[in-house]
Amino acid sequence: MKPLGPIPAGFVANEGGQLLIGGQPADALAAAGTPLFVYDRQRIAAQAERFRAAFSDVALHYAVKANPYAPLLTEMATLVDGFDVASAGEVDRVIGLGLPVSFAGPGKSDAAIEAALRAGVTINVESEAEA
Repeated sequence: MKPLGPIPAGFVANEGGQLLIGGQPADALAAAGTPLFVYDRQRIAAQAERFRAAFSDVALHYAVKANPYAPLLTEMATLVDGFDVASAGEVDRVIGLGLPVSFAGPGKSDAAIEAALRAGVTINVESEAEA
């Protein structure tokens, strides 16, 4: 087995040196089955606060393409100022969460742009043709 190395900065380990995520040993979480994605709300909130402390005059938006998992998006809505999306599907995932949404990325279809505009989404125009 490949050695895992030290626990990364900002994470913690138990007495046996096992990585803890949200206070739970990673191997115990994985015992329920893999693949497995685990999110530590406190760690995410701490990162958001760290960003806000460094950039107090900047609005913090979450890029939905990073992870569009609905429960995560709902949680992120309590931590950020808005969402950045790159597809009509991503618009649909966040439009009901009550935060500003901006739509960026090349190749947006006319139908996606029209639907986003009707939903009150800010469109980032990528080309003259898109405008």
